[in-house]
Amino acid sequence: MVVSSSVNTYLTGLFNVLSCSMAAYENASSAAKGTAREQCIDTLLQACLPSRYTIAHGDVIDSLGHETGQIDGVVIFSTASVLRVPLADIALIPAESVGGIFEVKSNVAKQWNDIKAKFAKVAPIVVKWPTGTQAVSKHDPYDSLAFHVVGYRGFNQGKQLEARLQELVEAGDGRKRLISIITLDPAAVAVVDRDMRVHVGPGDPGKVMAQWLYYLLLDMDTMINPRPRWEEYFPFG
Repeated sequence: MVVSSSVNTYLTGLFNVLSCSMAAYENASSAAKGTAREQCIDTLLQACLPSRYTIAHGDVIDSLGHETGQIDGVVIFSTASVLRVPLADIALIPAESVGGIFEVKSNVAKQWNDIKAKFAKVAPIVVKWPTGTQAVSKHDPYDSLAFHVVGYRGFNQGKQLEARLQELVEAGDGRKRLISIITLDPAAVAVVDRDMRVHVGPGDPGKVMAQWLYYLLLDMDTMINPRPRWEEYFPFG
């Protein structure tokens, strides 16, 4: 496949901008570093995603009582409902409003146990679509949330990244879900798609960004007309 040189330049530039932005906070305190790097991902996603998405922060919940705890970044449908109090940026986010969950880490290798612990909270979440919700791909409306890990530093070999990805797949409950891990230093990406196929990207920054964005956007463009079943969240009857 022939790819436009302009697209190649764009993807490489996008990767470099994200990498340099994260590198700028390398010597900051742990708290400042973490917050700044989360904001870097928020800004990149907001620039790259279609306008029907926006970024939120808070806990993702489902109608069965599962809760994820605080999530670094949540992509939500811009028209979807979340539960907020005035003047607060943190929300309770129904699973049906979510397009993807993002965990941002300074070092994926050193913080792997934290990633696994967060995935263990995300995996049980069940998305229950109302009657009439449509899928615009070959998949039926999915019932699991996509889980994305973005790390500044990571593993030195693609095979190590693939092995960690497989750990998350095996830690799940058997439902098909999109899981991705991208690291910037070294440049690497590993993805398992909703058909449970594993894709490991080469070390070229532009190709790494291309593969990550491809599966990210493909998954988020699957659903139309999403909304929570509020009658199951608010059992007042």
